[in-house]
Amino acid sequence: MEATFQDKKQRHTGSATLVGIGHKHIYKRVHTRFVVAEVGSPLEAFPSSKVMFGAIHDAFQAHKQAYEECGIIHRDVSGGNILILDNNEGLLNDWDLAKKEAEDQDATLVPDRTGTWQFMSFGLLQDPYKRHTARGDLESFFWLVLCYGLHYLSHSFTKNVPAIMADIFDKFTFTHPDGVARGGTTKVALVTANFNNGRRPRPLIKSDAYRFSILSFAENDPMGPTSSVLVLRLVKSDDENRSSRKRRKKRCPT
Repeated sequence: MEATFQDKKQRHTGSATLVGIGHKHIYKRVHTRFVVAEVGSPLEAFPSSKVMFGAIHDAFQAHKQAYEECGIIHRDVSGGNILILDNNEGLLNDWDLAKKEAEDQDATLVPDRTGTWQFMSFGLLQDPYKRHTARGDLESFFWLVLCYGLHYLSHSFTKNVPAIMADIFDKFTFTHPDGVARGGTTKVALVTANFNNGRRPRPLIKSDAYRFSILSFAENDPMGPTSSVLVLRLVKSDDENRSSRKRRKKRCPT
């Protein structure tokens, strides 16, 4: 059966293009492959906390350059997409889901949520139809630092770390009528300091010289575009962090 286009109109919905064929609408997608010259080590193989934070900072700067010069957002900022090169510089990799932010202005008709669940912004976790913006990517950098800090570095939480991480990064529900997964409730509580028990969040990392605390924002004060990233500090000593990381065998989600 020969397929005929009803018209030449195409409607962009996220990474897919809605086209009319016969009496049906299908989403036309493009398969892409990237080959890069650089070969790096996984972020989780960092030799010291300084190298880890430096690699994340380099990835953030790459994201900033792509957005400011080309209007491109990565849309999948995660631990698995940042590599450490031989010179200990960081490389933001896997741009296959990237797109120009301006191309995604129309309301999305189907869930087009992209990214790695553990590092996605709470806005995207709560609303799978929400438009992905640069702000969402920047928030992902914050959750990445928090995830790797909790998992690999020395901090004040000595008990129930797996349960804490699961509550922040893995929780989801299928209670909505559309059957699409949603989450992010604990992330919202962390950035708004709005907990059911009324307690304020305590510092994640205690040190004589540095302190890494949960971000706290007024409940109806939107997070600024860069506030969620510029919170990382070197914590304790590299030797302490290396010895602590060796004791933890479970890998952070990538």
